[in-house]
Amino acid sequence: MNDERASQYRQWLLFFGIVLLARIVMSTLVPLTDFSEARYAEIARKILVHDDWITLWFKPDVPFWGKPPMAFWSVAASFAMLGVNEFTARLPSLLFTLLTTAILFAWVRRQFSRPAALAACTIYLGSWITLQTAGAVITDPLLVLATTTVMVCFWNAIVDGDRRAALLMWLALGAGLLAKGPLALVLSGLACGTWVLVYGRWRRLFKYGRWLVGIPFMLLVAAPWYYLAEQRTPGFLDYFIVGEHFRRYIVPEWPGDMYGGVKQQPVGMIWLYFLAGWMPWSLIAIARVFGRSARASVVDGYHAAPSLTGYLICWMLLPLVFFTPARNILATYAMPAIPAAAILLATRFESLAVPRRYLYATAILGVILFFAGEGIAWVSHYDNHRYNQRPIILAYEALAKRDPGPLIYTGAYRFSAVFYTRDQVIFSARPSAYYTDGTFYVAVRDMWKKGVTAHLPARCSEQLSHSEFSLWYCPGVQGR
Repeated sequence: MNDERASQYRQWLLFFGIVLLARIVMSTLVPLTDFSEARYAEIARKILVHDDWITLWFKPDVPFWGKPPMAFWSVAASFAMLGVNEFTARLPSLLFTLLTTAILFAWVRRQFSRPAALAACTIYLGSWITLQTAGAVITDPLLVLATTTVMVCFWNAIVDGDRRAALLMWLALGAGLLAKGPLALVLSGLACGTWVLVYGRWRRLFKYGRWLVGIPFMLLVAAPWYYLAEQRTPGFLDYFIVGEHFRRYIVPEWPGDMYGGVKQQPVGMIWLYFLAGWMPWSLIAIARVFGRSARASVVDGYHAAPSLTGYLICWMLLPLVFFTPARNILATYAMPAIPAAAILLATRFESLAVPRRYLYATAILGVILFFAGEGIAWVSHYDNHRYNQRPIILAYEALAKRDPGPLIYTGAYRFSAVFYTRDQVIFSARPSAYYTDGTFYVAVRDMWKKGVTAHLPARCSEQLSHSEFSLWYCPGVQGR
């Protein structure tokens, strides 16, 4: 191994070590907050509590129809093997991200070179949206793993005639259906279909796609759960297929959303999400792509491998084009485009007048800035935000060890409180209905504090004020 290659490996290992250590530390220390993280973790915890791997439960009597189960299964499995806590809730997202990185490395090394593969993995793993979602209880890392596997295997099957890759592609599509639903088919199909149309690969598509075996294989993976889910809770298919995938896309103010708020973004917002999520690399791409020499190098790169470059362009652009007219979207919707963008930039890095040695320096600096920003944002804003109920729960548990009693929350259902108490909490707009002569505790939001505390028994006292809530301890009458 020459000195330059050894230096690249050392830089890569340093970068990877910083990412892994920082992500594990932050995933362990930062609480699960409302809404999505605590909600998804609690849904996964209920899988184990009820031993029900078919129906996902939003609340005790309300099924969760918003997502398929595979990401929740992975979190539940993590809980079962390693215990229920913040890190184990987030661990599957980290593992899915690392698997995607490994697939990128193997494929780019085969198509280009080992240095290009390391560069692509560095860019992908060092993208801010990848760093964020790798430490979140969220479904998107699994979706990206599925779509990346599909895109890699589709190329290997159609271009190289690899029939095993074709079968793996159909398996990944089945997993995609269980990860995020038909969206996995749509995003992959648009990219692959556009490439086939532009480059005229129809004969190889039908020859090596293994359609007669692949489609039944995909359905065998995914269809049983869809059937059982509809049988257990009728109405699921209409809500999930028609509502979540059609009405949400067409109607920005779709009123049928049972679980979250409507996100009314401007048309084309997906492109800004992509540029922001691909930081810091998007800055380099924008700065260099408008230079004359950079444009020439991109054109030269295309002419050197037009079919492969065109495939990567379709892979990157088609998900963004698909979501361009949509307004009810989130930043994570741009994630399936990130792997292709990473490969394109990695393979053109040196020709874009940026020495490769700067790649790892940029990556390490970007990671440090990201995690520093995440830490500052947490300390300055989210630690004392009403979405963070862990301090209230920890204070309650410490008090309840000495003097047990139920915890009553005023106001709406809070998944973080449910998760941290293992569902041992009462929510009520009229907490006085649960006051007894025995010991009890009341968590009151600041905006309702005056009205609620006015009706508390005189024996109650405030123990903690945090996260826009106060915790009140009311000892039993006999214990006074």
